[in-house]
Amino acid sequence: MIGAVFAVDKTNGMGYENRLSWPHNPDDMRHFKSLTDNQVVAMGKRTWSSSDMPSPLPNRLNVLFTNNFLDREDIFQARGDIPTALKKVQMQHADKNVFVIGGPNILMQAKPVLQRIYLTRIDGEYMNDTYIDLDMFLEGFTYKKSLRLTNCTIEIYNKT
Repeated sequence: MIGAVFAVDKTNGMGYENRLSWPHNPDDMRHFKSLTDNQVVAMGKRTWSSSDMPSPLPNRLNVLFTNNFLDREDIFQARGDIPTALKKVQMQHADKNVFVIGGPNILMQAKPVLQRIYLTRIDGEYMNDTYIDLDMFLEGFTYKKSLRLTNCTIEIYNKT
């Protein structure tokens, strides 16, 4: 399965100055870890270099989409057509789920091959400089269910 897992605030903001906009959210982080642990996570260069995120994410195969490869052998790096690269990674790791975790441009490019979306809606509005057009992104997906946590709601969507 190729899916997406990401969070937004009430304005569909995803981040500010290359980090998450909202304060640390233990509920969301626990959910993210339980979903992605021992799986594949795919991201763009800005997500990779975010000050909020250890690079690479431990206990996961990390896939980095970048035009400028890093001198690292502990991650898989790809450039070019993102859907094709995601399908290739999925075939090479058929026993694992592949999760696209950001940023918004990578998510939008990956959309044609996504089968499921795990969207965390963080309570509140925060200062953002990075947004995603959720209406456009969720087109072609059907709401399945949600889980309310302390200060966020996790929504799951399946490809229609």
